[in-house]
Amino acid sequence: LFVGVWTARYLGPAGYGMLNYAVAFVSLFGALATLGLDQIVVRELVHAPQDEGKLVGTSFFLKLIGGFVVLFLSTIVAMILHHGDVRTILMIFFVSLGMVAQAFLAIDFFFQSKILSKYTVIAQNIAFFAVSIIKVILILTGQAVEWFAGMSLIEALVAGVFLVFFYNRKGGHISNWKFDSDVAKKLLRDSWPLILSSVAIMIYMRIDQVMIRNMLGEKEVGWYSAAVSLSEVWYFIPGIITASVFPTILEAKKIGEKLYYLRLNQLLVVLFFISLLTVLFVNILSKNIVYFLFGKHYDKAIEIWNIYIWAAIFVFQGVARSYWVVSENLQVYTNLYVVAGMLVNIVGNFLLIKKIGYLGAAYSTLFSQGMVTLVIPLLIKKMQRFTFLIWKLPLSLFCILTSFLKGRYFEK
Repeated sequence: LFVGVWTARYLGPAGYGMLNYAVAFVSLFGALATLGLDQIVVRELVHAPQDEGKLVGTSFFLKLIGGFVVLFLSTIVAMILHHGDVRTILMIFFVSLGMVAQAFLAIDFFFQSKILSKYTVIAQNIAFFAVSIIKVILILTGQAVEWFAGMSLIEALVAGVFLVFFYNRKGGHISNWKFDSDVAKKLLRDSWPLILSSVAIMIYMRIDQVMIRNMLGEKEVGWYSAAVSLSEVWYFIPGIITASVFPTILEAKKIGEKLYYLRLNQLLVVLFFISLLTVLFVNILSKNIVYFLFGKHYDKAIEIWNIYIWAAIFVFQGVARSYWVVSENLQVYTNLYVVAGMLVNIVGNFLLIKKIGYLGAAYSTLFSQGMVTLVIPLLIKKMQRFTFLIWKLPLSLFCILTSFLKGRYFEK
């Protein structure tokens, strides 16, 4: 947070906007580098640990090829869209180089399969802190924004070096890696739905910044990116709460459906109440927080944040729904409402940014999140029961607060 805010203040809205635009632009192609392999390869390593050399090696080469595809596509598309704008093209090129180096994350599949993910965390944290120190040096020496774009490559390389080190310490050897075309075909055959889902999610998450840059300018992207980063700071809360209580909710399911959905309703009420408090807190103190962290040059981020933060109400419910979807084995339907939400967001951005500028992107995000949470799942029969719980939240919260005030909450 400290280094990120310092970077934003140093670069100013225009420079910060340029950097975030490059990251968002490359992210649109990013799923082609990850290839949705994570869960698939881990599953195969658990079932067939003797094939580690083929599985990890094939994954590494697939991710490496995917990284070069992202590098090629993002650079070519950038050259078409920004013909003559050498600075923007270079920024996108530097950021996309990091996607190539991320091939070393294939080693993480080995650690996950052995329940040794702490080594991946250590490697990534070392890389993260190293890059943070380099960013501070860049700020103190007054370097240009292009240097910051290259940090994604440095971070991926440092993480890769330490992943290889820990991999060797735990008995793995890169010399045993080999590419197997049959294994590659099987992995891609299993992972292609996840690739499509990841593409839709990344477009859904990053298209705002890309469209604002191409329809308005870099300063506007800087203001918008500051507001988005401040909003997403809160998104760890529903993850922690849901991960903590969901095992208990699953135990309730063994007792009966009624208790199961009662527990789900209680979780949703808690998340709704916390998200509502978060929204009110932000709307009251947004000006003071933005001025304190980013400075007055980012004053336009205040009104964007006051709108964008309302999407947290839907995001909090969405986190709980993702756990419910897995418990009910309904993952196949996730792609439907994610793609629908992506299309709604793109159309909304196109119409609203033209009319009301960068605020239009915030309203579009809020509207699309609401559609994905409250409306689109109602069109899928197996998603309706959970969605009805979300629709009833204001009434549930009112009833609980009324009962609590009357002193009969626990009795009820």
